[in-house]
Amino acid sequence: MTITNRRLRDLQRLAHLGGAAAVGTYLYGPWTDTPLLTAILQWGVFPGLTLSGTLLWQGPRLRRSLRSRFGAEDRVGAVA
Repeated sequence: MTITNRRLRDLQRLAHLGGAAAVGTYLYGPWTDTPLLTAILQWGVFPGLTLSGTLLWQGPRLRRSLRSRFGAEDRVGAVA
């Protein structure tokens, strides 16, 4: 199964928006003093948001760098 760059960006955006919704719900909801939820957000959701935001921001540059380093046949979405 191949995945196109557009589909990959759409999935990254969806994950990023889902994480932002979780943080927003935590900040504005009544669950701010739940230790388990706090730990999940601190050690899972927030690092995931950081990674997905960085990939959305620098993804094209990273893909160009990887493509030039490893060749066009290894790029995401390439047809075998």
